Amino acid sequence: MVGNKLSQLGAFLLLTALLSAWVGPSSPGTGGTEAGTIWTKRTSGTKNHLVDVTYGNGIFVAVGLNGTILTSRDGVKWTKRVSGTKSDLGGVTYGNGTFVAVGEDGTILTSP
Repeated sequence: MVGNKLSQLGAFLLLTALLSAWVGPSSPGTGGTEAGTIWTKRTSGTKNHLVDVTYGNGIFVAVGLNGTILTSRDGVKWTKRVSGTKSDLGGVTYGNGTFVAVGEDGTILTSP
């Protein structure tokens, strides 16, 4: 039950984060489109549900079920990372130079 709610929230949050990534010109008057009005499907490389995404220090980090962690510099090409856990991860944030992911069973993971 928690996983289903987290996966729905994660899909929404991932789309929200990707909404903030600009692809091509989107400034008024440049002939581009406003960010978030045109979407392109991307491949994450995982079948696991993604639950949350954040951006910091020039890197997107997405987390999800079964300890899934993906990173991307551009929001287009994603790379699987080793989390060292099979616990479902439900949140990730960035602050003070550190990514922090949290999940079930009190899991807390950090990455500088």
